[in-house]
Amino acid sequence: MGKKLYVGNMSYDVDSSALEQMVTPHGTVESAQVISDRDTGRSKGFGFVEMSSDSEAQAAIAAMNGNLDLNVMMPVIAHDLLESIELTAAAAHVFAEKCVRGIKANVERCREYAELTGQLVTAVAPVIGYDKAAAVYKKAVARNVSIRQIILEENLVPQAKLDEILDLRKLTRGGRA
Repeated sequence: MGKKLYVGNMSYDVDSSALEQMVTPHGTVESAQVISDRDTGRSKGFGFVEMSSDSEAQAAIAAMNGNLDLNVMMPVIAHDLLESIELTAAAAHVFAEKCVRGIKANVERCREYAELTGQLVTAVAPVIGYDKAAAVYKKAVARNVSIRQIILEENLVPQAKLDEILDLRKLTRGGRA
């Protein structure tokens, strides 16, 4: 459950969606409701907003309490921003220390995954045609082998040309063929 805020001194033409739009830039809005007159349906000039966290609620309160464009709550917003940055930086540091440091890629396994990926069929489709490329992909998936192997078995493209088309380094650089 989030933090519920009372919002008063609103214009009478503000509805629930407008209220939600006013506070959305400051965090995730779980609900927003403008209180309306039972008989006329007209806004009573106040409502309630539920934010997903205390820090988002605090930022919304600080922003909404700004007068004109001289926001007297700017120090609170700056403090919350700096606190969030420090927390994110600490989390990134711990993640790097505990999870990332020491990871080494298994180059052969990565190359095997790259050869088995179905996306390689898009590189050969302009050469062998869409229908043949789709059939090659279906066979490769059914037999759990690479697209390269199926193309070579069916003699659809000479090996030298296929090696040029399916050059993984060239394909990872992007651009047009």
